[in-house]
Amino acid sequence: VKTSYAKKHIKLANIKKKIHKTSGRMRVVIRRYMSILLLFSFSAAFNRSTNLVYIKLPKCASSTVGGIARRIAAHYRLRGINGTATVNLAILSNSHDDKRKYILEPQVFANHAEMSKLDLSLLRQPSFVFSLVREPSKRCISSYFYTNVHRNGANITLQSEIGSLRQCKNGLFSYLVPRGCKNVSCLFSAYDFIGTVETWDKSMVLLAHLTGVPISAVLSVEAKSNPHPPLHQPAIDYISGPSFNESNKLDIALYEQVQQRLDTLANNMGSHFNIKLNEFKEKQSRATQVCSYNVELYSLTHECKILKSKSTLHCGNIPKPWPNLEDLCYWGDNGCNYRCLDAFFGYP
Repeated sequence: VKTSYAKKHIKLANIKKKIHKTSGRMRVVIRRYMSILLLFSFSAAFNRSTNLVYIKLPKCASSTVGGIARRIAAHYRLRGINGTATVNLAILSNSHDDKRKYILEPQVFANHAEMSKLDLSLLRQPSFVFSLVREPSKRCISSYFYTNVHRNGANITLQSEIGSLRQCKNGLFSYLVPRGCKNVSCLFSAYDFIGTVETWDKSMVLLAHLTGVPISAVLSVEAKSNPHPPLHQPAIDYISGPSFNESNKLDIALYEQVQQRLDTLANNMGSHFNIKLNEFKEKQSRATQVCSYNVELYSLTHECKILKSKSTLHCGNIPKPWPNLEDLCYWGDNGCNYRCLDAFFGYP
């Protein structure tokens, strides 16, 4: 079932197509009207009674986006900013009515959970559902180095690289697809917005536009950065070849369609998009300069203390006493140094 936001976007897109059948001055007038309508149609629908659901895809800047989701929630004073409410939406064995009593709405849901394992019908109030994806091959490579090398301390070998990449099969689609969907088109009907890591600036501007928040609400500091050496050449050849593409054809199709939809949304905003894009770039650059202190330390603390990383080498580098993340971040390593962002750019 398409969300109310998705239906509204389709309706507006159909109206826009009819504009091209008109001519002369009337066409100019209609275009100006549509620019105003498209600018405010989504933001007007998102308000303090709307739940915010972020499907948090691993290795897609998910900790950073999780912080942004909680920052948007702070703008609307939603519940769950400092919590793990997503677990309440998981499909449990008790009855539907029993589960509802544990969910206080409106709320932000921004922890790791596959879409197929969530029961969004538990929510009585409207919801805005979104996610961010990453170019499939880059996500697979990042997952290998983060999971096997950074967290588990394994040695980098050609055999382990190839083995990990061969196991990487449509991870984006599998994580985002709701129950009962078998294709990419069906998947999109469950979301109000999907952005990409590679078009970060564009995605953040559009997310702010669709949720009706100021640019300051989608500013962030990068939660973690895990640089890694290049793959061995045979592994590069595999991930660039037909076998990988065939194993990840749903992910590739999903990613391509997301890019097309982002272009359409940006075009629909007209000149307003470039104005907001320039504002975002300027403020995000400033935010990175003044608010990025200690974020790597906070992320490492989260891994070692909360996730109990097996890589004791990294955990031993944390100075004692360990930072109290509850005082520094919205949750875990999500939204760290948010008070710095508030001080420089205003409460979201």
